[in-house]
Amino acid sequence: PLPRPHTTPCRRQAAGVKWLRLTDFQPMKWLQNFATMAQSPKQLLVVLFEKDYDQPHWRGCLNFEIAVKPAAALLGRQRIADIIANVFLPALCASNVAGYTEEASSLAKAAFLMMPPMQGNRSLTEAAHRFLTPPSRAKEVLKRASHQQGLLDIYHNFCQNLGHDCSKGPFANIGQPSPSKEL
Repeated sequence: PLPRPHTTPCRRQAAGVKWLRLTDFQPMKWLQNFATMAQSPKQLLVVLFEKDYDQPHWRGCLNFEIAVKPAAALLGRQRIADIIANVFLPALCASNVAGYTEEASSLAKAAFLMMPPMQGNRSLTEAAHRFLTPPSRAKEVLKRASHQQGLLDIYHNFCQNLGHDCSKGPFANIGQPSPSKEL
Protein backbone atom coordinates (compact mmCIF):
# COMPACT_ATOMS: atom_id res chain seq x y z
CA PRO A 1 0.00 0.00 0.00
CA LEU A 2 1.05 3.55 -0.70
CA PRO A 3 1.65 5.99 2.17
CA ARG A 4 -1.00 8.48 3.28
CA PRO A 5 -1.52 11.05 0.52
CA HIS A 6 0.05 14.45 0.88
CA THR A 7 -2.54 17.16 1.22
CA THR A 8 -1.89 20.19 -0.94
CA PRO A 9 -4.29 22.39 -2.89
CA CYS A 10 -2.75 21.18 -6.17
CA ARG A 11 -3.27 17.52 -5.30
CA ARG A 12 -6.85 18.12 -4.08
CA GLN A 13 -7.66 19.98 -7.29
CA ALA A 14 -6.11 17.18 -9.36
CA ALA A 15 -8.29 14.64 -7.54
CA GLY A 16 -11.38 16.79 -8.16
CA VAL A 17 -10.58 17.14 -11.86
CA LYS A 18 -9.95 13.39 -12.13
CA TRP A 19 -13.38 12.73 -10.60
CA LEU A 20 -15.11 15.25 -12.88
CA ARG A 21 -13.48 13.62 -15.89
CA LEU A 22 -14.50 10.20 -14.57
CA THR A 23 -18.11 11.46 -14.43
CA ASP A 24 -17.86 13.01 -17.91
CA PHE A 25 -18.53 16.33 -16.11
CA GLN A 26 -21.99 15.12 -15.07
CA PRO A 27 -21.52 14.09 -11.43
CA MET A 28 -25.22 13.70 -10.56
CA LYS A 29 -25.91 11.58 -13.61
CA TRP A 30 -22.87 9.45 -12.71
CA LEU A 31 -24.07 8.93 -9.13
CA GLN A 32 -27.66 8.25 -10.17
CA ASN A 33 -26.44 5.68 -12.70
CA PHE A 34 -24.73 3.72 -9.90
CA ALA A 35 -27.80 3.99 -7.68
CA THR A 36 -29.98 2.69 -10.51
CA MET A 37 -27.69 -0.27 -11.22
CA ALA A 38 -27.06 -1.21 -7.59
CA GLN A 39 -29.16 -4.09 -6.30
CA SER A 40 -28.47 -3.28 -2.66
CA PRO A 41 -26.96 -0.57 -0.43
CA LYS A 42 -23.88 -2.76 0.03
CA GLN A 43 -23.42 -3.05 -3.72
CA LEU A 44 -23.69 0.73 -4.08
CA LEU A 45 -20.91 1.19 -1.51
CA VAL A 46 -18.73 -1.44 -3.16
CA VAL A 47 -19.04 0.29 -6.55
CA LEU A 48 -18.30 3.74 -5.11
CA PHE A 49 -15.30 2.47 -3.14
CA GLU A 50 -13.86 0.50 -6.07
CA LYS A 51 -13.78 3.38 -8.55
CA ASP A 52 -10.31 4.60 -9.51
CA TYR A 53 -10.12 8.16 -8.22
CA ASP A 54 -6.35 8.33 -8.64
CA GLN A 55 -4.32 10.25 -11.21
CA PRO A 56 -1.06 8.34 -11.87
CA HIS A 57 0.91 11.44 -12.84
CA TRP A 58 0.14 13.09 -9.50
CA ARG A 59 1.34 10.12 -7.45
CA GLY A 60 4.87 11.49 -7.80
CA CYS A 61 4.07 15.22 -7.45
CA LEU A 62 3.33 17.36 -4.41
CA ASN A 63 2.61 20.35 -6.64
CA PHE A 64 3.86 21.61 -10.00
CA GLU A 65 7.44 21.94 -8.74
CA ILE A 66 8.06 19.42 -5.95
CA ALA A 67 8.28 15.65 -6.37
CA VAL A 68 6.88 13.20 -3.80
CA LYS A 69 9.10 10.33 -2.72
CA PRO A 70 7.84 7.71 -2.29
CA ALA A 71 4.87 8.12 -4.60
CA ALA A 72 1.50 8.63 -2.89
CA ALA A 73 -2.09 8.24 -4.07
CA LEU A 74 -4.11 11.43 -4.44
CA LEU A 75 -6.86 10.09 -2.20
CA GLY A 76 -6.50 7.44 0.44
CA ARG A 77 -9.29 5.01 1.33
CA GLN A 78 -10.29 7.05 4.40
CA ARG A 79 -10.61 10.27 2.38
CA ILE A 80 -12.68 8.41 -0.22
CA ALA A 81 -14.93 7.14 2.59
CA ASP A 82 -15.37 10.71 3.84
CA ILE A 83 -16.32 11.91 0.34
CA ILE A 84 -18.79 9.05 -0.14
CA ALA A 85 -20.44 9.72 3.24
CA ASN A 86 -20.39 13.53 3.09
CA VAL A 87 -20.85 14.23 -0.63
CA PHE A 88 -21.97 11.32 -2.81
CA LEU A 89 -24.67 9.77 -0.61
CA PRO A 90 -26.20 13.10 0.51
CA ALA A 91 -26.28 14.19 -3.15
CA LEU A 92 -28.34 11.10 -4.00
CA CYS A 93 -30.75 12.02 -1.20
CA ALA A 94 -31.17 15.63 -2.33
CA SER A 95 -34.71 15.94 -3.68
CA ASN A 96 -34.01 19.25 -5.40
CA VAL A 97 -31.60 17.83 -8.01
CA ALA A 98 -32.52 16.79 -11.54
CA GLY A 99 -33.19 13.09 -11.84
CA TYR A 100 -33.99 12.60 -8.14
CA THR A 101 -35.78 9.35 -7.39
CA GLU A 102 -37.16 8.07 -4.11
CA GLU A 103 -35.51 4.69 -4.81
CA ALA A 104 -32.03 6.22 -5.17
CA SER A 105 -32.59 8.28 -2.05
CA SER A 106 -33.67 5.23 -0.02
CA LEU A 107 -30.70 3.24 -1.31
CA ALA A 108 -28.29 6.06 -0.41
CA LYS A 109 -29.77 6.38 3.10
CA ALA A 110 -29.45 2.64 3.69
CA ALA A 111 -25.88 2.70 2.33
CA PHE A 112 -24.99 5.57 4.68
CA LEU A 113 -26.23 3.59 7.68
CA MET A 114 -23.87 0.76 6.63
CA MET A 115 -20.81 2.99 6.16
CA PRO A 116 -17.80 2.09 8.30
CA PRO A 117 -16.44 4.82 10.57
CA MET A 118 -14.72 7.69 8.83
CA GLN A 119 -11.34 9.08 9.73
CA GLY A 120 -11.13 11.00 12.94
CA ASN A 121 -10.78 14.74 13.17
CA ARG A 122 -10.43 17.37 15.85
CA SER A 123 -14.18 17.94 16.23
CA LEU A 124 -14.86 14.23 16.64
CA THR A 125 -12.10 13.91 19.23
CA GLU A 126 -13.44 16.93 21.14
CA ALA A 127 -17.01 15.57 21.02
CA ALA A 128 -15.84 12.18 22.32
CA HIS A 129 -14.04 13.92 25.19
CA ARG A 130 -17.16 15.89 26.08
CA PHE A 131 -19.72 13.09 25.81
CA LEU A 132 -18.01 9.74 26.35
CA THR A 133 -16.50 8.57 29.62
CA PRO A 134 -13.78 7.57 29.15
CA PRO A 135 -13.22 9.11 25.68
CA SER A 136 -11.46 5.91 24.59
CA ARG A 137 -14.96 4.35 24.41
CA ALA A 138 -15.34 6.10 21.05
CA LYS A 139 -13.90 3.01 19.31
CA GLU A 140 -16.59 0.77 20.77
CA VAL A 141 -19.47 3.26 20.52
CA LEU A 142 -18.82 4.96 17.17
CA LYS A 143 -18.82 1.89 14.90
CA ARG A 144 -20.44 3.51 11.87
CA ALA A 145 -20.15 6.81 10.02
CA SER A 146 -23.73 7.58 11.06
CA HIS A 147 -22.76 7.25 14.75
CA GLN A 148 -19.90 9.69 14.23
CA GLN A 149 -22.12 12.12 12.31
CA GLY A 150 -24.76 11.95 15.05
CA LEU A 151 -22.22 12.78 17.76
CA LEU A 152 -20.82 15.61 15.63
CA ASP A 153 -24.32 16.98 15.05
CA ILE A 154 -25.01 17.13 18.79
CA TYR A 155 -21.60 18.69 19.41
CA HIS A 156 -21.94 21.36 16.70
CA ASN A 157 -25.59 22.22 17.26
CA PHE A 158 -25.53 22.31 21.03
CA CYS A 159 -22.07 22.61 22.58
CA GLN A 160 -20.53 24.94 20.03
CA ASN A 161 -23.66 27.08 19.79
CA LEU A 162 -23.66 27.42 23.58
CA GLY A 163 -20.12 28.79 23.73
CA HIS A 164 -18.72 25.31 24.49
CA ASP A 165 -20.71 25.21 27.73
CA CYS A 166 -22.36 21.82 27.30
CA SER A 167 -23.95 22.13 30.75
CA LYS A 168 -26.50 24.54 29.22
CA GLY A 169 -27.54 22.01 26.56
CA PRO A 170 -30.59 19.75 26.56
CA PHE A 171 -28.48 16.64 27.16
CA ALA A 172 -26.64 17.95 30.21
CA ASN A 173 -28.90 16.44 32.85
CA ILE A 174 -29.86 13.16 31.21
CA GLY A 175 -29.55 10.42 33.79
CA GLN A 176 -29.35 12.92 36.65
CA PRO A 177 -32.02 12.95 39.35
CA SER A 178 -34.48 15.83 39.05
CA PRO A 179 -33.98 18.53 41.64
CA SER A 180 -36.72 18.34 44.25
CA LYS A 181 -38.95 21.33 44.42
CA GLU A 182 -39.72 22.76 47.80
CA LEU A 183 -43.32 23.60 48.62
